[in-house]
Amino acid sequence: GDTLTLTATVTDPAGNSNESSDSVTVDTSAPTVTLTITEDANDDGLLSKAELDGKVNYQVELGAGTAVGDTLVITDQDGNELFNGKITQAMLDNGLA
Repeated sequence: GDTLTLTATVTDPAGNSNESSDSVTVDTSAPTVTLTITEDANDDGLLSKAELDGKVNYQVELGAGTAVGDTLVITDQDGNELFNGKITQAMLDNGLA
């Protein structure tokens, strides 16, 4: 990421001055997520009636750059939210099903 540096300088009426600075690296990496539709037992990209039980089950794995407090939103093809919430440590450890 980019480096952000700030510097503060103070000068008294006699011209004496002092300064201090600090730098940080700005996090510009997007968190990673992998979503798998678990009913697709044969992994052919198609759901048969035998595989579909009335709802679509999924597994979400949260990867590098994902942190507790980040927001996870899962939507279906119509834009309906299936999940919308803050990521917890348990979700980082075990994913979300």
